[in-house]
Amino acid sequence: MRFIVAFKKTMLLRYFFVSAVAFLIDISILSIGVRYVGISWVGSSIFGFLVGVLVSYLLSISFVFSKRKYARIPWFEFFWFFVIGLIGLLITEISIYFGVDVFGLNLEFSKFMAAVNAFACNYIIRKYCLFN
Repeated sequence: MRFIVAFKKTMLLRYFFVSAVAFLIDISILSIGVRYVGISWVGSSIFGFLVGVLVSYLLSISFVFSKRKYARIPWFEFFWFFVIGLIGLLITEISIYFGVDVFGLNLEFSKFMAAVNAFACNYIIRKYCLFN
């Protein structure tokens, strides 16, 4: 019961949950694209990112952020949410490149490590620029 109360009160925990859902969708698209469809990891990663950003945005405005600077201009809010996400995509692409192509690590492991870095960066920027 305390966990549920804490979950409702803690924005960071809710954002983590939303990000985890978006990440699972993102990494599933990446894995399926590379391993079963034959798309390059770059293309699969970008497509997974796009779907993940949309899911993340919809869940974030519904469950995470109650204060929205641009709630009356949703296209503008989504545009900046997406642009901030591009920073995360850049971190992700660079991390996957080094993990997979330079160090020979597993694709999904490299994606996970990249997501940890992108999560922190995106949360801080989105919280203070869009939802404060």
